[in-house]
Amino acid sequence: IQNGVSAEVTLGKLLKSLSSLKDSKIMGIGSPRASLESNFALKKLVGNDNFYQGVSQKEYELTNSVLSILSKGSVPSFSMKEVEQADAVLVLGEDLTNTAPMLALAIRQSVRQQPMKEAAKANIPAWHDAAARELVQDSKGPLFIASLAATKLDDIATDLYHGVPDNLARVGFGVANCIDKSAPPVADLTSDEQVLVQKIADALTQAERPVVISGTSCGSEALLSAAANIASALHKKNSNSGIVLTLPECNSMGLGLLGGASLEKAFEAAQHSNVDTVIVLENDIYRHALVESVNQFFSECKNIVVLDHTTSATTQKATVLIPTGTFAEADGTLVNNEGRAQRFFQVYEPANGIKESWRWLIQMSEALERKDLGNWKNHGDVIQALANEMGDLKGVDMTVPGAGFRIDGQRIPREPHRYSGRTAMNANIEVSETKPAEDPDSPMSYTMEGLRGLPPSSMIPFFWSPGWNSVQSTNKYQEEIGGSLRGGDPGICIVKPQGSKSSYFTDIPQVFIRRQKEFQIVPLYHIFGSEQLSSLAPGVAERSPKPYIALNPKDAVDLQKKEGELIVVKISTKSFKLPLKFNSTIPRGVAGLPVGLPSTDYYNLPMWSELK
Repeated sequence: IQNGVSAEVTLGKLLKSLSSLKDSKIMGIGSPRASLESNFALKKLVGNDNFYQGVSQKEYELTNSVLSILSKGSVPSFSMKEVEQADAVLVLGEDLTNTAPMLALAIRQSVRQQPMKEAAKANIPAWHDAAARELVQDSKGPLFIASLAATKLDDIATDLYHGVPDNLARVGFGVANCIDKSAPPVADLTSDEQVLVQKIADALTQAERPVVISGTSCGSEALLSAAANIASALHKKNSNSGIVLTLPECNSMGLGLLGGASLEKAFEAAQHSNVDTVIVLENDIYRHALVESVNQFFSECKNIVVLDHTTSATTQKATVLIPTGTFAEADGTLVNNEGRAQRFFQVYEPANGIKESWRWLIQMSEALERKDLGNWKNHGDVIQALANEMGDLKGVDMTVPGAGFRIDGQRIPREPHRYSGRTAMNANIEVSETKPAEDPDSPMSYTMEGLRGLPPSSMIPFFWSPGWNSVQSTNKYQEEIGGSLRGGDPGICIVKPQGSKSSYFTDIPQVFIRRQKEFQIVPLYHIFGSEQLSSLAPGVAERSPKPYIALNPKDAVDLQKKEGELIVVKISTKSFKLPLKFNSTIPRGVAGLPVGLPSTDYYNLPMWSELK
């Protein structure tokens, strides 16, 4: 409350003030961390031709490549559970502990699969962990990691290869050719690379459930193509093989399926079409484009409307800033890197009149007197329209039962039956017990009252069973211990391989050649610091590194620099100084630059740069 006026009233007046923009030319900038519903509502509000994804051209192209590989090929995308069950793994170009930590954990489980076959021969069941570990000891299944530099999974790897993105891709193409001679051959592999390529190919072909893992973190299209070739070659011989391709943010794939163009296209459109107003949805676009390009873009827009729940460089530019609910205060749907649409629910209602982004956009359409959003009233209306109008997202409305779903006339409680003390929690506000909030968007209640049975698998709010701790009680909800949930795993896989067979990619990069005065700058990721939202948590921020430049010590000698000294990095017309950090596993001729850290700018990596 400010000056006796509630935030809800203030926000209401703010929306009414937008009515002056009803005749404006409006552009929408979406977000890979916003829900499908919010991105779709923005797209409907501004029109298909005026909706842009809010990611760089490179991110846009890499995401589309991933979608093409997973949908047009014949190889299935493995889930996390299927990766755990894989008995041979190749990681191509990803530092998974820092870019996809849950997947890294799944790989640590996967290396137990081949040794566990010996336990099965000894009639030891998989659930008897102590006995199985006693038998297999430190034995591990085949895991090969080809990465830019050392990773935290190296300790369990069978073999390692460190190289620049192009050389990593060449090794991948070589593996595919070893598995299937009809895949394009690779010229000029070194003798060590040839030995490694053959070793990887043999391990993958001999496995029962091999998987190839790659992703977009290196910014290399060639790496994705190489991983697709290996997976296709394997799948010809073994239909149980699979592929996993990681993406940078939680809804990168969902955003890609919605369509729209890149930020660079938005900047071009703003220069040529006299855009009056831009609406930015839950996105700090300074993290996806060059600072000078974003500044120029904002200078060309008369009105900058930003919807977000987190302060950023973009919110600082807003002429109208609308606070939105966080993921814990919102209902929505995301599409993960497997291509599985998954619904998330409000944990609690936001205070002071704050709403989900898609709710604000519905109200904005009314203020702007636009009828594109129809008569949407709740989440069910939005997701139904999305499923009907977006062919690539057909079936996304079936991830969970609708808001009217009941079991024996009862809602599903968000809280376990031991949850109590509502009166005490609000005693500083009101002594009497306040009426619990109502949820029009799901079959759940905000209380502990409701169904005491087993809800549908997609609607389980917590795991609890009499006499069990919460984690241990999970087995009561599964078909069998360690298996799928009763009723099936949550979510619906909407990106599936449609091709009967996959054609091979043939654009193989040339061997990397070092330059005398320039270094290839490659991106380095940190589990603590590289992701925008988590880096704002004090505990994560404490563990985040300060900006630095990483070099092979031999290259540092050539530059006559010692560890800790400042190095001048020149990218395009911009120069800045960073402390030098040695990394003996980084290839020579390459410099590693941390990306995503709060104090670092966006650069279109990998790229060549002069170091002094």
